[in-house]
Parts: sequence; C-alpha cells; structure tokens
Amino acid sequence: MNFLIRKVILSEVEILQQLTIKTFLEAYSETNNAISMKAYIEAKFSLENLSRELKQTNSEFYFIEHKSEKMGFLKLNIGSSQTEPMPENTLEIERIYVLDKFQGLQITTILQQMLVIHTELLLQCLKSLKKIYTYIYI
Repeated sequence: MNFLIRKVILSEVEILQQLTIKTFLEAYSETNNAISMKAYIEAKFSLENLSRELKQTNSEFYFIEHKSEKMGFLKLNIGSSQTEPMPENTLEIERIYVLDKFQGLQITTILQQMLVIHTELLLQCLKSLKKIYTYIYI
C-alpha cells in the first residue's frame, strides 16, 4: 500500500481535531473512564489548543494519507515545544496515531522502516534543524 506523509496546515485544524479525537478514543477509551476521557479531550484537543500547537514554530503535524483518506497523524517537536526536558539538539516524535481500521496494515512499522530506509533524508533534516538526536515520546 502506498501512502503519503504531508504537513498539516492551519486551515486543516478541524480535520486534525476530528482525527485526533477519533484515534485517541480508539486507543484509550477501553482503559479509561468516560469522564476522564472527555476532560482530557476538551483540554488537549480543542480547536484553540490545536491551532496554537499548529502555529508553534517548534512543532509540526503530519497527516498520513492513502488516496486522500486520512489514516493517522504524527507530531514532531523541537526546542521548547518538547514534552520532556531534552538537549537542544533533539527532535521529539510526540504522537503517532493511526486509525483502528488501518492497524492491520502495520503503518507504524512502515513508518519506522521508512525512517531506517530514509536515514540520509532524516539526517539532512536533523542537520538543517541543527539536531543530532531524535526520540519518540509515548
């Protein structure tokens, strides 16, 4: 299966919000109570909050798509936008969420393989950002 990873733009914030909520509910609703889930979603995934995150110069969201259908998304952070204190030369992968209906396709495994296959591209990206480390925050 071919898929595309492309940067999310501010005008797509509502699409990002819908995908974020859906993937979050699919991933965590069975192990959390409805009240906690609702509070977290309202706090973290409001249009206001997602718009603020999209506007941050140190954060970027990317859609994972197949034939224009959104399969999931990922979020990258550098500098002050990282969730944990890290060296300045670190790139954080904060979120990788894939819709349940695409889970059997092993999208996250494919993404990991792509990182290995495209190490040179990743290194060029990190070099242009003046980063030498990357980590995944889960």
